[in-house]
Amino acid sequence: MKTSIGYLLGLSLLGAGVAQAVTYAIDIDSTRLSGGDTSGVIDTAPGFASLDATNGGSAAVEVNGINFQLFTVGGNASRLRPASSTGAGGTATALTRDFVFEDGGSAAVGILIGGAGDLPVGIYRVEVWAWDADPNSISPVIVASRRNNAETIHTESFGSHATDPFVFELESDGVSAYDIFVRENSDSNRARLNAVRITTIPEPSSLVLGLGALLGALGVRRRQG
Repeated sequence: MKTSIGYLLGLSLLGAGVAQAVTYAIDIDSTRLSGGDTSGVIDTAPGFASLDATNGGSAAVEVNGINFQLFTVGGNASRLRPASSTGAGGTATALTRDFVFEDGGSAAVGILIGGAGDLPVGIYRVEVWAWDADPNSISPVIVASRRNNAETIHTESFGSHATDPFVFELESDGVSAYDIFVRENSDSNRARLNAVRITTIPEPSSLVLGLGALLGALGVRRRQG
């Protein structure tokens, strides 16, 4: 009986470490097919929350208790491309066929991760999608984040890709304000943002504790067997 309890305890502790992962997944959607045509249909990728940016501005959506809000977006600066659209990096998906944008040199568009203190303490895996089929939008963009307006550039050359995101890690102190953005460095190109996914990375200590308990329980079973 003791062996069974130890074995189950090890499993539960290991599961507790894995269960700490929380995901905030935001798909930026739009029904705007052109400047004045909003007759499109929202197309949200599975597993993502829809942020309807048809009218640009400060559109927002709440995910797992955090309000994610767009910034530096004009009133009609969003687009929905045909599902069959192709361009640099492949063919559009539900995640990348729609986006918000800003044109011009040093133009930027991004998303606020709630307010100060809203993002819990921890280390996060951040995925950013930035694609458009338009030939004027294929140049690399800068991907950056800010903590209390202090900027960190993660790459200056993220190339346009229809399916693959740029990935980086972000550490939250639990009290600061954070945002993520893309920026264009060419007057003739476009800063665009399709989607963002932020996932907690479980603390190694929790995983090690759970694994140690599980291995210990298995060792007891072998000796008693």
